[in-house]
Amino acid sequence: MNVNRKTKLKMNRLKFNLKRYVFSGRYFVRNALIVMILLTFIAIGAVGISVLSSMKEEQSGEEIAEQSQKEDVILDSRLTIKEPSMIGDISREELIRVIEEEKDVEVTAKDISLLANTRKDNYSGFLCKMDEVNVRAAADGSSEIVGRLSAGATGEVIETDGAWTKISSGDVTGYVTTTFLVLGEEASLREEETIGTYATTNGVNVCIRKEGSTEADLVYISPVGTRMTVDTEESGNGWYAVRLADGTCGYVSADYVDITEEKITAVSMDEIRAVTDWKDEQIRKEEEKKEEAMKADLYLLAAITYCEAGVEPYEGQLAVANVVLNRLHSGKYGSTLEDVIYAPYQFTGCQLSSFSWALQTGGSESCLQAAREALEGHNNIGDCLYFRATWVADLGAIGDYTIIGTHVFY
Repeated sequence: MNVNRKTKLKMNRLKFNLKRYVFSGRYFVRNALIVMILLTFIAIGAVGISVLSSMKEEQSGEEIAEQSQKEDVILDSRLTIKEPSMIGDISREELIRVIEEEKDVEVTAKDISLLANTRKDNYSGFLCKMDEVNVRAAADGSSEIVGRLSAGATGEVIETDGAWTKISSGDVTGYVTTTFLVLGEEASLREEETIGTYATTNGVNVCIRKEGSTEADLVYISPVGTRMTVDTEESGNGWYAVRLADGTCGYVSADYVDITEEKITAVSMDEIRAVTDWKDEQIRKEEEKKEEAMKADLYLLAAITYCEAGVEPYEGQLAVANVVLNRLHSGKYGSTLEDVIYAPYQFTGCQLSSFSWALQTGGSESCLQAAREALEGHNNIGDCLYFRATWVADLGAIGDYTIIGTHVFY
């Protein structure tokens, strides 16, 4: 009874409060505002729930489409598809090879088309297979040579048409027989072969020698800025083994060059001619020296022949000239013609006053001719080393001898 009474009292109190505070006309405006605010919050919540649901459905659709595209790509090329930044420098074939070797290579599905058009698939460079490859002005084996490639040389392919490829390398542009070149992706995969070590002269008239020694013969005297390839395996002890533009090998002191590592490029004909012209000039100078020496020897031999046998018949003059040469070849009287002729107590003719004049003129035409023929190898007295006038010679004590004119040769 008490419970029912309490419940009844609570209900009567609730009705009283509702009538007084909620449904009373006194609080109508306030209550209406509260209701409107509550309804507004409910509406906003409903719109938010709807938008989130729509976005979730759209994202789910994109994920399904991308997963489908990934599956297609994986089936076609056996690639793991995730990150596009890794495909910039490798081709489709290389990616497949890496995957087959169980290495991680990842690209995005939307960028898979890039695999058919990467830098290496369309590589515009080349690699020269061997040394001494000519670059010509036109696609013709008889056209002018404008430069030369060595093994490992690289550059840009301008165009290729079957047997000939137009290239640009260093300061050289021209045509090369295609069979001498590696092109396309294979060339791109071998780029490390195109790096060479170079020595550039930093002084004027730098000597390139046959060996790594200041005593060795000269190969070339290079102006400042001459660029040469370096053979690092043969270098050492303060000397670099180098190869000049024309292919000549030599050694240069490390004190006079700067060393760099850079792309191997063609050498121009101007660079090649700078070396070959210098060599030709040295050969010309050497020939001039030899001619001068030969002329000096000729006139020296003619002069002693004139002073010893100027009045003798031609065969006698030739015999005297050969006695002098036989002594030279024997090595007993000296190593030069001057040593032999000026040896003490041998040829009295060199002490005559006419000898100086004969050195300038050759003495006579016949003595010049006899000296010339003797130098050319014409010998009419064998290996005789001596001669005397017949009127003073003791023929019985001489043994084998030959008499020509008034002289006996033995």
